[in-house]
Amino acid sequence: MESYAIGLDFGPDSVRSVLVNTYKGETLGSKVHWHALWKEGKCIKYSLKLSNNDFNSYL
Repeated sequence: MESYAIGLDFGPDSVRSVLVNTYKGETLGSKVHWHALWKEGKCIKYSLKLSNNDFNSYL
C-alpha cells in the first residue's frame, strides 16, 4: 500500500514544500513560494553579527 508525506518549511523569506511517496521513496513534487515583500525587493535587511547569535536557544 502506497503512502505519501507532505513536508513544509516556513522560513523567513519563503515557504518550501515537498510531496514524497513514502512507499517508493520518490519525490513527486516540490515548490517554493517567496513571501511577497522579499519577491518585490522590499524586505528589511538585518545586519548579522554571528557573535550575538545563540544557536542553543533554537533547540
